[in-house]
Amino acid sequence: MVPEYQLPNLRELIHGAYRIIYEIRQDTCYIEAVIHSSRDLMRHYEPGQWDVTE
Repeated sequence: MVPEYQLPNLRELIHGAYRIIYEIRQDTCYIEAVIHSSRDLMRHYEPGQWDVTE
């Protein structure tokens, strides 16, 4: 879970200095963002932006 948003379907991986934010729906993984960990995530992405539609 991404601590800033507390959305159960939104997850993250840390790779080096980067946060990879993703969502899994059924059998598909959607990469939502790759952001440097020094950046303020809340400043760049609104919670409503994480809604992926096909």
